[in-house]
Amino acid sequence: MSTMHWGYLDTGNLAGIYYEQSQLDMAILHYKQAINCDSTFIEAYNNLGNALKDAGHVEEAINFYRSCLALQPNHPQALSSLGNIYMDCNMMSVAASFYKATLAVTTGISAPFNNLAIIYKQQTAADGLVNRGNTLKEIGRVTEAIQDYIRAVNIRPTMPEAHAILASAYKDSFPLAALRDASVQPGWGLEPGYLATTAFIGAAQCLGRLFRVVCLVVGRDGDWETANVGGTIG
Repeated sequence: MSTMHWGYLDTGNLAGIYYEQSQLDMAILHYKQAINCDSTFIEAYNNLGNALKDAGHVEEAINFYRSCLALQPNHPQALSSLGNIYMDCNMMSVAASFYKATLAVTTGISAPFNNLAIIYKQQTAADGLVNRGNTLKEIGRVTEAIQDYIRAVNIRPTMPEAHAILASAYKDSFPLAALRDASVQPGWGLEPGYLATTAFIGAAQCLGRLFRVVCLVVGRDGDWETANVGGTIG
């Protein structure tokens, strides 16, 4: 066995010891050294991803998980870890795809099962809110519909349909808001045109979020981005 082979194994083992002791900076350093010794050291890529994620370097962790998958496309831990990261970023559809890929390789990891159940439950809840919002909107109860759409978007920030319908609902609320503005009394503490302006801003924000969701789905290079869509809507 070559000196280099022993070198990267020793470095990788040392990195593992540092990781178990929560000395993440030292673990990251030694995992990188192990990869420098042998660029095909698959487990070093995966373990480096783990250490980077725990240290809060999520984007760099994703890169090393993907490097691991480039060497071994069916690596279950890397697939599951990417699913966890995207779930934390509220990118549920992407997370689900990685969990499904994990389960296609092995059923020995519990996280994909449990997290897929959570994702499907959230998707069902969001779909139900959108459907109820559509019904409310059809009977003219636009304000209540908007609240349901907002709840759906907060549950599934990457749901394009919810963003688009919410923007449409805000647009439909312009005439109602304008009528309410006309009845605003001086003592109410509202500026002229406040309600209509608020509805316009709401629609514009939703369209902006919709654009960001579409960019997340398509990506400039055909891949998924890791940024959050923009938090919850109040």
